[in-house]
Amino acid sequence: MTTTKMAHRTEHDIHGDLVVRRPSASKRLRLRGLALLLIVSAMLFVAVVCWQRDLVHVKRATDTADLARTWIAQFYEAKDYLPFALPDKLARQFISPEIPYPSRDEIYTLTGIPGPYVLIATARQGLLPPREAGSAAVIFDHGEFRTEWMSSTRVTAEQRHRDALLGRTAVVRSPDAP
Repeated sequence: MTTTKMAHRTEHDIHGDLVVRRPSASKRLRLRGLALLLIVSAMLFVAVVCWQRDLVHVKRATDTADLARTWIAQFYEAKDYLPFALPDKLARQFISPEIPYPSRDEIYTLTGIPGPYVLIATARQGLLPPREAGSAAVIFDHGEFRTEWMSSTRVTAEQRHRDALLGRTAVVRSPDAP
């Protein structure tokens, strides 16, 4: 004969009668609390891991743009004009850039404009909600260069702004542009 383990516990009371005891309400409540704590902790852990993933993507893109910024700034300081192209090693890191580096003709036009405008932006980085996807950009502003993370909306607005400076379209700037 096989027996199955039951959730109820059988005991004998003080008179010798068989009594079936159920788990107490406080024990059930404690188990529910532990289960809820486990679920909330797991959700918090997943949120932290996702947030960290986004930070790593933003840092990698910003580091890539920073390398380009450093090289362009050094070139500009030495020659007093913007380089006509990025070196191959840097250019390969900007595979499918959101805003490509300007051509030689565009450099001639942009050199006379004090800025601010985006020289180049990395490929779009998809981030998890609530953060918007974006790109790291190298910005030229009155002889100074800086690297900045921009939302996709702002990158598009900056692309339109640069196109306008080059005489291609009307100026449309993002409201959060500096």
